[in-house]
Amino acid sequence: MDGRKFLLVRYEDMVTSPGEQLARVADFLNVDCSAEVLNRVIERSSASRMRKLEREESLDWQMTKSTRQDLAFVREAKVGSWRAGLTSSSVAVIESAWEPVMRILGYELSAQDCAAGATAAL
Repeated sequence: MDGRKFLLVRYEDMVTSPGEQLARVADFLNVDCSAEVLNRVIERSSASRMRKLEREESLDWQMTKSTRQDLAFVREAKVGSWRAGLTSSSVAVIESAWEPVMRILGYELSAQDCAAGATAAL
């Protein structure tokens, strides 16, 4: 390695520009990958393919074979969908606790005043 010890890859960036982000990861790891290989990786790890594999093979996987089969492990794979699955008070608590980091990383906060929202949620 060339001295770099950390690479930040945001989920949102991986969803919106997977080729660019995977190329960054490969470069960080000093792995030489052609565009063809990167495209194959993207195709094989797409949410739709992962859902298909889960439906067909989840009973064979150590991590999923003893879980509820009516609840998907691979969810929507949409940016920001975590907010829709939580109550607004839960979102306010999370955003209040992580506001500084979320702002540094460029995440949009749903609450104008996170601290007030978290206090109200409690």
